[in-house]
Amino acid sequence: MPINIIEKAGSLIGWRRGGSMSLLKAKRNTAWIGCIDFGTALSKVAMVKRKPRSQLIDSDIVPLYVGNREGIGVKNDLLLPSLIFVRDDGRLLFGDEAEPAAYRGERVGRQAFVSPKQYLSTHELEDLDETLEPSIDPTGKYTARGLLALFLAHLLAQAGRAAAAANLPWPVPLRIARPAWDRERAAIGEQTLRSLVLQAFAIADILGSKLSAVGGLAHVEALSAL
Repeated sequence: MPINIIEKAGSLIGWRRGGSMSLLKAKRNTAWIGCIDFGTALSKVAMVKRKPRSQLIDSDIVPLYVGNREGIGVKNDLLLPSLIFVRDDGRLLFGDEAEPAAYRGERVGRQAFVSPKQYLSTHELEDLDETLEPSIDPTGKYTARGLLALFLAHLLAQAGRAAAAANLPWPVPLRIARPAWDRERAAIGEQTLRSLVLQAFAIADILGSKLSAVGGLAHVEALSAL
């Protein structure tokens, strides 16, 4: 069951310092809906025209190339690997760029922060604010909530870039496929996911293209944004 995110947010257009538009406050183009599969292993985004499902045709559904980044070889431009690797030399790596670093790190007992959606499904929500084990975060400065928000910010930044390349509007109302929560967990889980997406939009406002830069994101910038 999808969660509607920011369906009516931002009735006024907001502007950040320097004159650029705030994604968090900007009015949504309601002619389209962004559908996010925040996947266990891979994440993807599609734009869908807002009309009754029975009236949709193929051209009304446009998958976005969220995996595409200049200077980085990717396995599939439509898919973004759901992982972050926290390097001990001052940077975070996302998606396809994180995978080889994670494989190399296994030899010295390092792990990537993988499957953010699964983390929300299998961990107690109060664990989100606990310090991560050193094998995942050797800096000791990130929580699971922080890395989840940063991954979502990267995904949103990639979706915005891909939408612009496809001449589609952005931002738009979002629907996110939620984790497979039981009934007792669903209410607090959905509230947590909504807050993470709002935080991710705010981070994307602050960091912009730095979230998609080759070579990763500096810890000092990531932690300052958080």
